[in-house]
Amino acid sequence: MKYGFLDEAGDVGVGPRSSRVLVVAMVLTASPQSLRREVKRFRTRLRKKKQQLPELKASRSAPAWNRKRLERLAQLEVEVVVIIAKKLRFPPYLDPEELYRLLCAQAVEECLRRSPSLTLRVDKRYTNPTLRAVQERTLREAVEGPGRTLTLEHIDSSHDPALQQADLVAWAFLQKYERGDGSFAALIQERVVLEETLRRVEGGK
Repeated sequence: MKYGFLDEAGDVGVGPRSSRVLVVAMVLTASPQSLRREVKRFRTRLRKKKQQLPELKASRSAPAWNRKRLERLAQLEVEVVVIIAKKLRFPPYLDPEELYRLLCAQAVEECLRRSPSLTLRVDKRYTNPTLRAVQERTLREAVEGPGRTLTLEHIDSSHDPALQQADLVAWAFLQKYERGDGSFAALIQERVVLEETLRRVEGGK
């Protein structure tokens, strides 16, 4: 049994201030408590005021914090799957949220190839139950083949430190593909089992 924690970095927008890429990252482990313990240990080393933060969000943290956390994460028994979309390659009529769901579905499919039973926690992106149901349906459609099972939970990342590890990894690869700074991703690279750019949407270039 593998446990997966999935989060994204970047955005689905198409405006001038939007990111050029969208990244989905999944951290896989047989021991989810090891991920949570590592976040808690890191927090205890922060100043008291910083310890009160509801979560360690990589985009709001000092780069030095993120580097240290990535170094420590790389020492754990984890596997990392990263799926990237360069948004200009996809047709403008594609629903932006659909692109996010396709990235998630490909990540799930790749993980199930490695472990036929997956308990997945996804950062609770949608408060709208209809959108959440669409996401769940898209993910379950990725479960193909006999013997595969997917247990899916939508959890606020502030309530599960393990999801904050996925946020950290997604942020690291956003720096690589959006800003051309691969130094953060390099810190966790030895744990990456798949790093792939999504190309499978009809009409994309």
